[in-house]
Amino acid sequence: MASHLSESEIKKLKKAFLDLDEDGSGEITIDELKSILRDPRLKILENDIDKMLEEFDLDGSGGIDVSEFLILMSSRKNKELKKKIHKAILMRSPIRKAFNEFDKNGDGFITKKEFKVVMRKQKGRYFCIGDQQLDAMLQSYDKNGDGKIDYDEFVLAMTS
Repeated sequence: MASHLSESEIKKLKKAFLDLDEDGSGEITIDELKSILRDPRLKILENDIDKMLEEFDLDGSGGIDVSEFLILMSSRKNKELKKKIHKAILMRSPIRKAFNEFDKNGDGFITKKEFKVVMRKQKGRYFCIGDQQLDAMLQSYDKNGDGKIDYDEFVLAMTS
């Protein structure tokens, strides 16, 4: 394997692989990878997706195992592909998924209205919260005071 990677980097890449392995089979199927890469936020053309898949599936098995993933992601070439895969991994992370639950229109921000809609759906299921508390939460999460929560602010709120 790529000897220039530290144990920590290998561990992170393995976790990223598991984030992309939707069914937990230990292999990312071509269909799973296609569905990941077709996300419109990645802005990848269908033709480019097919080329990427050829690069990933080193043994021609129709799927990508963790070894193939590590080889490709640790390679010093094809930086553009790695950027796209990294972005896909970030979009699949649990915090990103939670952020996307709130960001209903997909503009990269959680507005006051979006925040309240999601929190009201949770009301009664997990906790009881009123409009004043929702406003206070939103205000405390909105670090730059622009009236909406961006992804970085959301991460801070969820991890502090």
